[in-house]
Amino acid sequence: MSLFTFFKTHQDKESRNIKDGDIDRLYPIHIRKLAHRHWTPVDVTQSATKFLAKHYGARILDIGSGVGKFCLAAAKFQPDCFYYGVEQRRHLIDCAENVKQQLNLHNVSFIHANIKDISFNDYDHLYFFNAFYEHLDNAVRIDQDLRLSIELYHEYTNYMLHQLSDMRSETRLVTYYGRSEQIPSSFHLYKSAFAGNLKFWIKD
Repeated sequence: MSLFTFFKTHQDKESRNIKDGDIDRLYPIHIRKLAHRHWTPVDVTQSATKFLAKHYGARILDIGSGVGKFCLAAAKFQPDCFYYGVEQRRHLIDCAENVKQQLNLHNVSFIHANIKDISFNDYDHLYFFNAFYEHLDNAVRIDQDLRLSIELYHEYTNYMLHQLSDMRSETRLVTYYGRSEQIPSSFHLYKSAFAGNLKFWIKD
């Protein structure tokens, strides 16, 4: 059975058996090599999506979506919601779009933009795998397109703080390897998983 047929024909129950390799192998080799550090594992995605897909038709934003793995897996786990990934690097968006076409998904959209051009209030709930940390640590950079800059890290963090503060009550946020300074006090920690690295937040 081809990978396309696997994703196309399996229903929700079977889709829970998706493995990281099922998605990772759809990407070019140089992208696959980054998976263990930069792309959300599918078991983390499944846990996060159960929390974020609170209601039918929810619009869920992935902040700094990279090659789109979170959105693509989430779209299979919870197909009654819509997933949006914002990413400022064109070549990563192109990778995401290519895999989206291979999987024939219609509830995923990728946005080529800087996060500061995005209003969080256009979405219901959010996912964040600490995309800003690339500006702090040369060892975790995906490529050389983003420069090391503590000023940029704080600029993006402050933007996210203000955007989250303006979100509606009951907005849900999931962070993976997030930092406490990135979450406004108006969000309370609902629970955590995966050794505390995956955190589930709800706005008061």
